[in-house]
Formats: sequence, C-alpha cells, structure tokens
Amino acid sequence: MRSIWIFSGKSRSRLRQVPALVLGLFLGISILPYFLAGEVYDYNDTMDGVRLPEVDAIVCLAGGRGRIAAAGDLWYRYWEANHRLREPGGPPPPKVPFLYISGMGPQATYAVFRRQLRAGVREVIPPEYVILERESFNTEANARWLSRYILRQELSNGAGTFRPPYRPTSGGQGGASIGDRRLPSTVLSEPRLLLPDSPWRRVVLVTSPYHMRRSALIFQKVFQAAGLAMQIQTLSAFQEPFEPGEWRASLHGTHVTMLEYLKWVYYRLFWKPSAD
Repeated sequence: MRSIWIFSGKSRSRLRQVPALVLGLFLGISILPYFLAGEVYDYNDTMDGVRLPEVDAIVCLAGGRGRIAAAGDLWYRYWEANHRLREPGGPPPPKVPFLYISGMGPQATYAVFRRQLRAGVREVIPPEYVILERESFNTEANARWLSRYILRQELSNGAGTFRPPYRPTSGGQGGASIGDRRLPSTVLSEPRLLLPDSPWRRVVLVTSPYHMRRSALIFQKVFQAAGLAMQIQTLSAFQEPFEPGEWRASLHGTHVTMLEYLKWVYYRLFWKPSAD
C-alpha cells in the first residue's frame, strides 16, 4: 500500500507542474514573436523611387493608410517622365502604366478613389488608366483576382483584342471596376477603356512596409501556380508607426507587426496556393 501511495504522490506532484509548464509555453510563444517580428521589415524594395523601370501596371493593395496616395504619386512620376521633353538621341520615355487598385471594397466608387489622391494627380490621371478591383478581402484574394485578370488578358489576346464585357455602373465617375466572381468583368461608367495591348508581365507592388514581404511572397506563389511568368517590383508606402526600429513604440504597431510576423511564417513555411 505504501508503494502505491508514494506513486500517487509523485503523480499528483507532476500534475501540479502542468499548469506552470502550460503557462511557460504560452509565455514563450507570446514573447518570441516580439523579438523576431522585425523580420517582416528585413527586405529591400526593388525600386528606390528615383529610377522608373518599365512596368505594365502599378498594383496597390488598398488596405492601409497612405497606400493609394503613394501609388498615385508613383503613377504621376511615370506620367511626368513620359510627358517630359526628350533630348534628341536620348532614351525613350517610360510608358505610363495602368493603376490597379486591389481590394477597394464592394461599395467603393471612382469618386471615393479620387479623394485619396493628391490634387496634382487628380488633375492629370485619366479614368481609363484606373482599374478598381472591388471583390478581394485579403492579400491572398488580392493576388488571385489579379492573376485571374491577367489570365483573362491572355485568353482574350489569343483570340484577338482584349475586350472584357462592358456594362454601366451607377457609382462614381469614370474608371473601371472588376466585380465578376467567376472571372473579373470590367464595369465602366464611361463607354471606353484604354485596354492593354498585351497581357501584363511587369508590375510594381505598393503596400505598407510591414506588409510587403508577405505580399510579394503570396503574389509570387499565386503567379507561379497560375503559370504566369511575372516580374514583380516592390515599393513600400511610408506608414507610421510601421517602420523598422519604430514599430515597438506603440501598442498598435506592436500588435500589427507581431500578427503580420505569424502570418509571414505560415505563408512562407506551410501555405501553398490551390488551383483556382
């Protein structure tokens, strides 16, 4: 009987240690991202904001403060360079890319989009250069809808000129919106749209610094799964307090960066895009 009692006492002692072990494990899991989350900022943009590489479209992920304004400023720099007087014998000016706004939300209109641009950009940007994608709700969906749009370009160009279905829209002035849940159709409030001469192959991704590393990874994986040979440039939009060395200065910055780090680990190590 005594041996049984001794065994039972040891078992109870071990059981009392379980809550402490669980608490220690929880604290470890919670604290580790705090020290490692800065990895989401550990990358370099491929664009420096000075040189303007040839791109077919500027793809802005509309989900953070200042992103659309930054994408509009970048589009303006291409427009300005294209309209600048060229010296005889000098290099040709860069073409003006499309401005593709991803994840604007189902209620968004062209007027809502315009209000987020700086005044100088609003004065010169033609509506036919703007495409508003209003269906996606997260980064993965952003990439899938863009992939579908480019695939549709390929299919349409294979049969002739790219001509997505047109229908009037009740909201906004100008611009194009994507809103077909099977394949993106183009919703216009004007009768014409400047259509791409060929499928896009070069895009520049604009999003927040904390979001860029995971976004570029997801877009690369989705494009590869779709069989699209795409070149992705990146340019981060400045957004306080989400900057390297500053994100721990506020509770909001810490929360967002740590959550983004956990997402980054999942998408890097475990996630694979399914067939669309």
